[in-house]
Amino acid sequence: MAFRSDGPNRHLLGADGVVAVVTFGDYGELLDFEGQLDAEAARLMAFLVTARNVDFALQAEAVEKASGMAFLPFTGWVYRGQHYSLVVSGNRAVVAQSLKADYNRIFALLEEAGSA
Repeated sequence: MAFRSDGPNRHLLGADGVVAVVTFGDYGELLDFEGQLDAEAARLMAFLVTARNVDFALQAEAVEKASGMAFLPFTGWVYRGQHYSLVVSGNRAVVAQSLKADYNRIFALLEEAGSA
């Protein structure tokens, strides 16, 4: 069951394969969710994705320094599982069916949505 069905992330649910969207604050607090998640799953996802954002930002900085390649600014990431994937940009996480997701399209929609 979704928290809202007419919230600011509604347009993301129309992308191929997208089943849920979670919006969270800088400290992992759940701000909004829509789609096929219950409140506890959305809350946990918000917290865990926030932690990964910090990890990946630090890794991007370290790899950039070590390689001389431009990895910053850090803008997002994908975790692809066999059945479902997470696509994360800023303070939004999209849950999508792995075989149906158009990752570039989802990132473009997240970029259009801007920061939460």
